[in-house]
Amino acid sequence: VILQMKYSGAKQGAAPAGQVKFFFQSQAPAGEDAVSKEEFEGKAGEVTVLRQASKATVLAGMGKKDEFEPEKLRLASGMAALAARRTSAKDFLVKLPNCPFLSEAVTARIFCEGAGIALYDFSKFKTKEEDSALEKELSFFLEGTDELEIAEGIRTGTIMAESANFARDIANEPP
Repeated sequence: VILQMKYSGAKQGAAPAGQVKFFFQSQAPAGEDAVSKEEFEGKAGEVTVLRQASKATVLAGMGKKDEFEPEKLRLASGMAALAARRTSAKDFLVKLPNCPFLSEAVTARIFCEGAGIALYDFSKFKTKEEDSALEKELSFFLEGTDELEIAEGIRTGTIMAESANFARDIANEPP
């Protein structure tokens, strides 16, 4: 997967074909995102994809707000990225959640880490046919109030995910 992370202000042209939204367990998606409690409760690691015509909305749960910790956001980000990869959409607007005690920079960093690490695929020894079936370009446009903070979080999170994935590449190589 070719992965791009950008601040939503950098998006030019048409609106993204998909969205990623995060919810705590006590929050119920409303409006166009409304789903029954049986379909989506907002539990940690829970992901639901809503498809409407040519758009896809990924709902990711982060568990109970009073039990929140950054690792739950990283897990939700990874699960959301994997769900996004299974849709036909190529670009997603990410509505960063309001997480207790986390700045937008840290929230953006954690999203980028979680998504980048979850989408890792070691394909060095696969044939071109196998590799091309997995090849998909995904772009995530992160939305928030402070462009500089989000840009710094994207930069740091992307570097951390790429570093972890590089270490995984080395571990997957023959001795």
